[in-house]
Amino acid sequence: MQASHLISLAGNSCLDDDVGTNSGSTYLFERDGTGTWIQVAKLIASDAAEFEFFGVSVALSSDRALVGAGGGQSDVGIGVGAAYVYEDDGTGTWVQVAKLVASDGADSDAFGAGVITGGSVAIADGRALIGAGQAGYDGWANSEADSEWGAAYLFGLDSGNDEDGDGIVDAMDNCPADWNPLQENFDKDLAGDVCDPDDDNDGVDDSDDPFPLDPDRTLPPLILDSIDSSDYGFRFEDIDSHREALERQFDAIGSDLLLTLIGYDIDFDAEVRVLVNGTLIGFLSRTRNNGRRISRLTIAQSLLNSTGNTIRFEQANPGWRWGVTNLVLSKISALPPLILDSVDSGLYGFRFEGINSHRAALERQFEASGSELLLTLAGYDIDFGREVRVLVNGTQIGFLSKTPNNRRGTSQLTIEQSLLNSTGNTLRFEQTQPGWRWGVTDLILSYGGM
Repeated sequence: MQASHLISLAGNSCLDDDVGTNSGSTYLFERDGTGTWIQVAKLIASDAAEFEFFGVSVALSSDRALVGAGGGQSDVGIGVGAAYVYEDDGTGTWVQVAKLVASDGADSDAFGAGVITGGSVAIADGRALIGAGQAGYDGWANSEADSEWGAAYLFGLDSGNDEDGDGIVDAMDNCPADWNPLQENFDKDLAGDVCDPDDDNDGVDDSDDPFPLDPDRTLPPLILDSIDSSDYGFRFEDIDSHREALERQFDAIGSDLLLTLIGYDIDFDAEVRVLVNGTLIGFLSRTRNNGRRISRLTIAQSLLNSTGNTIRFEQANPGWRWGVTNLVLSKISALPPLILDSVDSGLYGFRFEGINSHRAALERQFEASGSELLLTLAGYDIDFGREVRVLVNGTQIGFLSKTPNNRRGTSQLTIEQSLLNSTGNTLRFEQTQPGWRWGVTDLILSYGGM
């Protein structure tokens, strides 16, 4: 088929949504003997995904077509870009024979989308020239970025060794020792599916994975009191499996649970929310940029199902870097009773020094009767005078004192003798704004009111 008989059209086809928003496609037309142009093929990348803009640039030479996808993603980052080679197999069917990527590709390079006049790809005489208009540009982080950025890459399509004889020269073959002419690559890393031991990049080898092409259906359940030290998230220690969310299963009933984990690169307090069986239990603690920090959240017994449970981490900004590791679920033992004239320096509250166990309330037991008591404690981040109320055996005795923002301050309240029971007592702190940051520490009960 001669080049003069074909034209490849991109235009708005790069915005097609066949495989997701702006996944893209490209159309091939042939001119028949009457001069009428007839569509002969619609090309879609074998590993098409949303926002890849496949078809943003195209080129044609004889029976070979080159299509750019400037938004292509990989384990290197977002918007790295790629280009795809198609050939007429001799029967009029166009098949993908190669996927081309830059050897030094990086985040937002836009390889395949934008520096060569008339487009970002060109093909002729068995060679392909592909532009990466944003290669080397760090202006996203540096307003004084060097103006010398952009690159072009030259590929030889007809020369070089082809160890596996699949028609893809080893230099462009994502599995040079294994026959794979379609270059299928589910997780878009540097290894094609036929030679990738972990096709969905979920950290479980395909040989041990009952769902090798589904990163959310392979993870073993969390086991109580057992630390899962695997890495999960997006752009976290080479993990890109959980761009939007991570789900884990676990079995547990009969007790409140404490979830403890290490979060990675959590930029603001509500960035990653945590749900159990669909109910929000809190958010991961904010970390330093690209840093790690412990998060602790309480799972109320009332949320648990005897048939199994799901814990879900949801990224509010899909595509942002984030991660979790060192996950452990443990049963919460009942807190020991407060002892008169003995300081309890434990930390209790929500988003307080890594503690998230008491989002809505805290209860403590104590034994005392025969005289009124003085409760003294240090409150944390109490924003207004009626934010946290204090009750003894169900009767309100007052509120924690207001403190400076994100600071501690002393509160003192009197417990009248008439409220005390000889069989035991319950001290309860209730947050009137569940989810707000708050805390208490250095609790002490002593005889004698204020």
